Amino acid sequence: MNQITKTLYPAFPQSNFENYVKSAKATKIIVDEKGDIHRGSTYWSKVNFNGFVLPAQGQSKPYCKKWISYGCNNTKQHPKGKHYAEHQQKSCKIAHCPKCFVSWINRQSNRSTRRFVKFTKNKQFSFRHIVLSPPQERAKNMTYNELKKWLQFALIVANI
Repeated sequence: MNQITKTLYPAFPQSNFENYVKSAKATKIIVDEKGDIHRGSTYWSKVNFNGFVLPAQGQSKPYCKKWISYGCNNTKQHPKGKHYAEHQQKSCKIAHCPKCFVSWINRQSNRSTRRFVKFTKNKQFSFRHIVLSPPQERAKNMTYNELKKWLQFALIVANI
C-alpha cells in the first residue's frame, strides 16, 4: 500500500466530528458562478440558512490558542517553599472562530448533558429518537419560524 492509499483509506475510520474539524481547516481555491476566485476559503465558508452559519467560518481573535503563564515567587506562602506557575491556552470559545470552535462545541455539549441529567433526575422515562422532516417542496419556501411552527404542530398531532 502506498502513502496516498493509506491517507485516503485509514485503518481506523474517523468520526463525523473529526472529519468536520479536518474539513473546516482545509482550504481550496473556489471559483463562484461569476468566475471570481476566492483563495483560502474553507469548503463551506459561504453556507448559511436564515442567518445560521456553520462553526469555524469566521475570523479568530489575536489571542486565540496563545499560551499565557501566571506565576508567583512568594515561596514563603507556598507549600514546601516552592514557586508557583500556571500555564493556560487562551480561547474565545466562540462558534465562528476557526481556532476555538472545538472549545465551543465541547462547552455546548457539556451544557446540554448537564441540562438533560438535571431534567431526568428522579424521573422514569423511555426515550425514543425521533426525526421530523417536512416535505422538501414545502420546506424550501418556509422561514425558520414557519418550520419551527410546522414541527411543533407535527409533534402535537403525533402526541409527542
